[in-house]
Amino acid sequence: MEFQNNKKALLEAALIATISSFFAISVIYIPILTVLLFLVPVPLIILAARQGTRYTVFSLVIASLIIGILTEIVFTLFLIIIFGPVAVVMGYYIRRKQDPFKTIGIGTTVSAFTIFISILTISAIVEVNFLDMLGDTFRNVVEHQSEMFSAMNISIANLYEIINYLIIVLPGLLIVHSMAAAFINYYISVAILRRLRYDKYELPEFGKFKLPSNIVFGAFIIFILTYLTRFIEGIHYEALYENVKVIFLFVFYLQGIAFMRYILGKTRLPEFARIIIILMLIIISPLLTLISLIGLIDSIFDIRKLRER
Repeated sequence: MEFQNNKKALLEAALIATISSFFAISVIYIPILTVLLFLVPVPLIILAARQGTRYTVFSLVIASLIIGILTEIVFTLFLIIIFGPVAVVMGYYIRRKQDPFKTIGIGTTVSAFTIFISILTISAIVEVNFLDMLGDTFRNVVEHQSEMFSAMNISIANLYEIINYLIIVLPGLLIVHSMAAAFINYYISVAILRRLRYDKYELPEFGKFKLPSNIVFGAFIIFILTYLTRFIEGIHYEALYENVKVIFLFVFYLQGIAFMRYILGKTRLPEFARIIIILMLIIISPLLTLISLIGLIDSIFDIRKLRER
């Protein structure tokens, strides 16, 4: 019986390795799929939840061999370093039936850490500052397409300002990306596990998502400490402040969206209409600050009364 179970687990690991490999490789030949690259961990998370860490590591090894043979070794290392640890850790916590938002939080931390390690590794290999290289690439694109932008009445000076700002807040944006990716990977993985009817996994209601009760106090302390860094030589206060602002803006934005989802859940609107409204709130970017403010207010006053439960 144990032999049969091991055989089944090995076959599943091999299948997952094949699926993950060909999805990752397809990104090279179908560039539009690049936007879905963050979903690479999903099959591996499912495998880790079903069969455990050992078979997930085995699947990662097989996947790295397949990708390495069909592409370049640097691309393979990049994928394994960024997505491997996230898949193993999140799958492990799902298998242990840990709190969903704890799992997402740990997944965010691991994802952000591996991304920064990858960037530092790339910078060390090519002996060029990654941020400077990225900024130069964007500026070259603007220079080569300046006539097109001028024809569209887009100010070149404004584009340069946007590029400079994005380079400054890139660390914060990477952390935000890690949060969003962890959320999406978790919900998709658990939804598939439920569909497969493997064990009983609860798919948490996003409307009941809440930040830790001390998040507002923690944010206040972090902003104070960030402000104090302006008196320390060698620290770029403006860049640090902008990154902290971006991170907390997104954190409270998540709570704000969860609050709106909770309120819509109390109405008689059909589920389809609720989803459309939430998507519209996400798409309409000018509402970002307002929704973040709603999330901040809910964090302070616990309007949904979730802390009592």
